[in-house]
Amino acid sequence: MRTFYAPPENFTGDNRAVLTGDEARHAVKVLRLREGGRIRVVDGHGNAFISEIVKIVSEHEVHVAIVEKADSADPRAHIALAVAIPRPQRMDFLVEKAVEIGAAEIYPLVFERTPRRLSGKTVRWRKIAISAMKQCGRASLPTIHEPRNLEVFMDFVGEFESRYVAHLLDGKPLLSYNLSNKAVIAVGPEGGFTEAEMDMLIENGFQEFSLGRRVLRVETAAIVALSLFMAGLGEI
Repeated sequence: MRTFYAPPENFTGDNRAVLTGDEARHAVKVLRLREGGRIRVVDGHGNAFISEIVKIVSEHEVHVAIVEKADSADPRAHIALAVAIPRPQRMDFLVEKAVEIGAAEIYPLVFERTPRRLSGKTVRWRKIAISAMKQCGRASLPTIHEPRNLEVFMDFVGEFESRYVAHLLDGKPLLSYNLSNKAVIAVGPEGGFTEAEMDMLIENGFQEFSLGRRVLRVETAAIVALSLFMAGLGEI
């Protein structure tokens, strides 16, 4: 059954919802769905519904009626990924896979050794996150934050019970820690953290862990770290 995304404001009090924008266009022009057909609708806040298409107004507006609540594949843990921004295609891949694995938030970070200053991509990353959410069966849409530097990001870390940072040379295996259900994992640029950046992380409660002796690309390190963490929590 095909899954579509309708944000909470597209739901009405009479158990109806409206598909708009790309979602409506995909249903009408690409899949050529018809009135009476059934689809799965998620609101991005953890709710999924089996719904029936009751009215196709246009390729921009499709009305559905909720038939019953459906299950979702949302993780119980709230794990954030704070990651150095790699090159565009690699960041697209990272966002897609992080959503599939179960990330609740993604903080794109700019470090001193980030190869280039990337901005204006947040809208694209959020579209990729919506697509990945629907594909993997989740009903909660991860938050894709605006890019920021490490110092600004430190203002947000207080909400996490535990904090970890991947470090090539130092740190014990990630699974040797007592992992919590509300945590943030930081992954730096391929050029590595500067001494000042690592000091800032440690001073703000980040614990170092190692992903082994091999040097991994940013997106590889982020996906491996998130996968290990979710596996350690029994989410994979």
